[in-house]
Amino acid sequence: MGNFGGIGGFADVTSRFTEPITPNDSTDIKVGCLGLHNATATGGFVKVNYINGKTDTLWIAAGGFTPQLHITRVWATTTTITTVVGLFA
Repeated sequence: MGNFGGIGGFADVTSRFTEPITPNDSTDIKVGCLGLHNATATGGFVKVNYINGKTDTLWIAAGGFTPQLHITRVWATTTTITTVVGLFA
């Protein structure tokens, strides 16, 4: 189990494993995504759906993490980050 809290000054996100996510406008990601990591050398935007059905576009700094969020989809449209990694429970 990895504890990613404190990295980049964001909220505590505890996960059991990580997995690359391919952004897709029509397919949800696997259940249990607690947050995202930008595994690139530049910051960028990521468009997401939350478990409550709302959609948002987030900025994630280079090498940064989102705060603990329950994400159900990462959209290809609007997402500029090329390497998105999910933190899963």
